[in-house]
Amino acid sequence: GRDLDWTRMKRSFSQGRPLGQTSCSVFAIFKNPFLLFSLLLLSLWIFVFITFFPNEPPMKPIQSPDDVVAQPGIFENTENGISSDVDTPMIDGVLLKQQAVKEAFKHTWDGYVYYAWGSDELKPVSKKRGGGWGNLAATIIDSIDTIIIMDFPKEYERVLKYVQDINFNIDYDASTFETTIRYLGGLLSAYELSGEDVFLEKAQELADRLLPAFDTPSGIPYSTVNLKSGKASSPSWSGGTSFLSEFGSIQLEFRYLSHKSGDPIYAEKVNSIMDTMADIDVSSHGGLYPVNYHPKRGEFQGDFITFGARGDSFYEILLKQWIQGGKKENKLKNMYDGAMKGLNERLIQKSSQSQLTYIAEFKSGKLNHKMDHLACFTPGMLALDGDSDHLELAKELMYTCYQFYERNPTGIAPEIAGFSRGGVDFFNQAPHYLLRPGLLVITKLVNIA
Repeated sequence: GRDLDWTRMKRSFSQGRPLGQTSCSVFAIFKNPFLLFSLLLLSLWIFVFITFFPNEPPMKPIQSPDDVVAQPGIFENTENGISSDVDTPMIDGVLLKQQAVKEAFKHTWDGYVYYAWGSDELKPVSKKRGGGWGNLAATIIDSIDTIIIMDFPKEYERVLKYVQDINFNIDYDASTFETTIRYLGGLLSAYELSGEDVFLEKAQELADRLLPAFDTPSGIPYSTVNLKSGKASSPSWSGGTSFLSEFGSIQLEFRYLSHKSGDPIYAEKVNSIMDTMADIDVSSHGGLYPVNYHPKRGEFQGDFITFGARGDSFYEILLKQWIQGGKKENKLKNMYDGAMKGLNERLIQKSSQSQLTYIAEFKSGKLNHKMDHLACFTPGMLALDGDSDHLELAKELMYTCYQFYERNPTGIAPEIAGFSRGGVDFFNQAPHYLLRPGLLVITKLVNIA
C-alpha cells in the first residue's frame, strides 16, 4: 500500500478533487492488511483504556483568595466573604484552607461514587469495592454529616435518597460496637444537622435490630448480633467475653436516640451497663477496669488493663456521658476521677532516654511497657475534663504522641510503640499505620486548653 500523505490529501480537498483521486486514499487502508490490523488494534486499546482507566477531570486549582467563595453563615458580620472583625489576610488564609479541605473531600467522595457507590468502602489503589461492614454503605452513612457541614446540596440529596431505601434486614453478624458508632452515630448526627425524620427513623430501626445483643444475664451486651435473626454472641477466641472499650462506648448514641425518639428503652439498656460497672469494686486495680468481661457469668476475666485496644474509649465515654447529661450524673464522674487517679499512680511511666511520658499496660501482675497509638486519645480527654491538674499530663502525652510521628522517616506513627528500658526511647513494635486521624482533633483540644 501507498504511504499516507496528509498534505497532498488536504491539497486535493482544497482543489475540489474527489478523495479517491488523491495519491493517498483512506480506502487504501482496507486494501492493506497491516494497516487494517493496526487500526483495529489501536481501537481496541482505546476502548480498554476508556473503560477500565477512566480519566477523572482534575479539580480546579486554587490560584488566589478570589477563587474562594465563602459559604453563608460561616463568618458573622461579613461582606463579600470577608469579616470586618478580622484582618483580611488571615481570613484569606482560612478560606483557602477551608476550600482545600472541601476539595480534598470532594475528590475522595467522587472517587467513591464512581467506583464503589453503595459499598462500605473504596480501595484506593485497586479502585475496587470493599465490604467489611456488612455492605450497608458505611462510607455513605458516615459521610452525611460532613456533606451537610461542607454544604454540598447535590451530594446530600443523593445520600438522602439512598438512606430512604436502605434495608437493615440482612443476614449479617454485625459488631454491636462498630455498628453503633459508625451507622447509628452517622444517622443520628445527620438527623441532628438536617432535621430529616428519615434519619431518625432509620436509626431507630437499626437500634431495634441491635437490642437482642443486650439479652444477657448481666445486661452487658454480646460483641456481635445478627441483624436478621437477632442471634448474638461474643467471640470464642476471647473465651466468650465482651470488651470494655466496646460495651462501654455505645452510650452516647443510645442515650441520644432515646432523647430524640421518646422511647426510653435505648437509654435504659446502656445506662444499665454503667450501673453494673459502678457496682464492681475495682479498688484492687486502682480504679481501673480490666478489658474482658463475661456477659453470661457477670464477671471480669483476667487482669489485663490498657488505655489501648479493647480498653481505650471506655474512659473517654465516661467523661462524655457526664457532659452529655448536663454534668449531673455524679456516679459517672466519680468513676472517671477514680480511673484517672489509677492512671497516674499505676500506668504513667517515663522513657529512659528523653523522659517521654507514656502509658504502660498492666497484665499478669506486671507492667508491659508498650503504648498503642489508640492511647493517644488520652491527652484530648484530659484536656476536656477541665481539671487543671490533668492539663500538664495531657501536654506531656501529646508530645510523646507527636514523637511517634516525628521520629519515623516516613512521618507516620506505628500502631504500637514499645518502650525499652535501654538505649532508645521507643521502637516500632507494630510498624504499620491504620489511619488514626483522631490525633488531629486531640491536638486541637490540647492547644485550646
